[in-house]
Amino acid sequence: MNIAGALIAILLLPAALLYPSASGHRPDVDVRDEAGIYHEQTLRRGLEEQNYDREVRIAVLSVPGAGISNIDEETVKYAGDGAQGSSWLKGSDVDSLVDGTVLFVVAPESHWVRCYAAKDLQLSADKRTAIENAAGSHYAQGDWDGGTVAMGRQLATYISQAMEAAR
Repeated sequence: MNIAGALIAILLLPAALLYPSASGHRPDVDVRDEAGIYHEQTLRRGLEEQNYDREVRIAVLSVPGAGISNIDEETVKYAGDGAQGSSWLKGSDVDSLVDGTVLFVVAPESHWVRCYAAKDLQLSADKRTAIENAAGSHYAQGDWDGGTVAMGRQLATYISQAMEAAR
């Protein structure tokens, strides 16, 4: 390498360190569609195309049933049942998600939408509610895939803000 090339590399190094690649991290996506509302490939593609500033696992669960009165209990029942969902929880409640995991739960017949997040992601209740609300107009039109992808976009925004604040 010549001197000019070395000088350019040295000058660009701080910018490369302060502004990481725009490609970011693609999320790992798990879908458990018990209610039969998703087009799984469309949903998976929409979520996997998003970029996050850290490694994130997005678990999506749809729950059937019109009479669900406690979505937390229903979520634990489904998430803890079977090989796929059992890897989402460290314990036996929705507050014990595995680090880096976000769980989007939809019970369409009972009109429940929830966003649960592992503690290491530091998403406040207000932010989780805003993530849930991002799906509202899509879900009202029966666009389950679009609503859940919108939740993912809002999640990416909050994770980016948290990473910026940590820098």
